[in-house]
Amino acid sequence: MDSIAKLVKEAKTLTELRDALNLYTPSCDYGKLEHVVDLCALPTFGGEAPDDTEGVWSWDEGNVLLSDKSFYIAKRD
Repeated sequence: MDSIAKLVKEAKTLTELRDALNLYTPSCDYGKLEHVVDLCALPTFGGEAPDDTEGVWSWDEGNVLLSDKSFYIAKRD
């Protein structure tokens, strides 16, 4: 699972970050994603932080990274 953490760390865009996070599948050895990746320290990719970051994992100038059952990108409003 080090590869997931490495992909997250090396992500250059919000799309790459989303794709890396969505590759993770829980296992007996590693459990939840937050045991592999520091979700509170995900990279951001430009632009000001949203006014309300509740539920926002990362962002770029035009989009935010959200999650439900998987991570997805939505336009900033």
